[in-house]
Amino acid sequence: MPGELSRVVIVANGTAPDPALVADVDDADVVVACDGGVDAARDLGLRITHGIGDFDSATPGAVAEAEHHGAEFIRFSSDKDQSDLELALEFVRERYPRRAVVLVGADGGRLDHRLANWSVLAGHAQRSGTSTTVRTDSATAFVVTGSISLPCVPGDLVSLHPWGGPCGGVEISPARWPLDGVDLSPFEARGLSNECVSDSVTVTVQTGVCFVVMPTSGATRSGHR
Repeated sequence: MPGELSRVVIVANGTAPDPALVADVDDADVVVACDGGVDAARDLGLRITHGIGDFDSATPGAVAEAEHHGAEFIRFSSDKDQSDLELALEFVRERYPRRAVVLVGADGGRLDHRLANWSVLAGHAQRSGTSTTVRTDSATAFVVTGSISLPCVPGDLVSLHPWGGPCGGVEISPARWPLDGVDLSPFEARGLSNECVSDSVTVTVQTGVCFVVMPTSGATRSGHR
């Protein structure tokens, strides 16, 4: 994992994960809360440094508390073209351009919001060239535009999901079904439910954006394609 000072934690207004899943970033020096993510960040024990959005979902008390403790709030009209998460990612690219992102609260709630979240995450990966990790109670997703090596145990599921278009030159090894320079289509499920066979797995993507999804420790490992 990158060091604390190389990461920005973004808290979106979805379902926040178990606090144990953010225990390693609870002292991060940059925490960006998207609208109602202000409440979620407070509940997770994270110290908010920036709040971004139209704040139609955050409770006034949580906003006031964060401002009292020195958080910078950047407010937008609710009549806007971008989502709060999209604005937060744009802010991170401008203010903290070389930092990796750990995102929580991107899951749950409205389906259209979740789909939009994945789209703007893919866009951020293309524009920033930095790593992005999405943590939920059931799984962790890594937004990959190059190469990544991940710890695992044999039997862990690892699924590859191209987003926004095909992924070219995809490799995954060691794995139960290794891939060596293949093209994956976003309209097929070829990358679904592969399995780790060692204590680490490496995924490489030559072109495109791929979500690499692995179960959270303790979640179901077995599955079918």
